[in-house]
Amino acid sequence: MPSERLTISVVLGGRKVQLDINRADEQVYRNAAQRLNEMISFYRKNYSEVDGEMILLMSAYNAVVNHLAEKKLAKDDIDKLEASFSQLSKELKDSLSE
Repeated sequence: MPSERLTISVVLGGRKVQLDINRADEQVYRNAAQRLNEMISFYRKNYSEVDGEMILLMSAYNAVVNHLAEKKLAKDDIDKLEASFSQLSKELKDSLSE
């Protein structure tokens, strides 16, 4: 049986990094590296006067903002589903009691 852990190499902002991860999460880590590198490239292209450290800070901040926005959307979706289920449950109870 293959190990549940895996060592991968990803490039983050031009630097090679080795990570020890759960095998099942490999694609998540690779996709995260790709998205981060895309953000870094965007900021480097559009803010060429800004130093590398600030580019990394801006990229990290953007990633966290995106994560929190997606998390809020997911919570809003769950809240809407719960409200819909509550309404359906009420309607079902009302119709059964008639």
